[in-house]
Amino acid sequence: MTHPMAYPFRIFTIIRALLRRNLAFKYATIDRIHRLYCPLLLLHGKEDPKIPFEHSQLLYQAALSNPSNCALNLSQSMKIHTEGANNECHFHTALQLVPGAVHNNVYVFPEWLDSISTFIAHVEDTS
Repeated sequence: MTHPMAYPFRIFTIIRALLRRNLAFKYATIDRIHRLYCPLLLLHGKEDPKIPFEHSQLLYQAALSNPSNCALNLSQSMKIHTEGANNECHFHTALQLVPGAVHNNVYVFPEWLDSISTFIAHVEDTS
């Protein structure tokens, strides 16, 4: 028989095991992003030690594989149609890599807010 005070610790151990199992599930974004039918802005810190910025570049390229999406260059605020796209662009896709930013501090860099403002303004103008 166990002491009644040990019960919460046993429950905690069970909950922790369940969380570990469920949090270990990896959502394969790269396999699904081409099915996204809406404007997409990817912001990523260039110095991110947890998730390399190359992951965002791969997601960006995968999103552009959908012919309804076209690239938007935020620095020049101009639309660039993807190669081979024979129909009109419906959704803009942009990638902004923020120099000097790491995993959790992208928001402290002015490029972050500028990118969001430019992206939203462009999407609203073309809607």
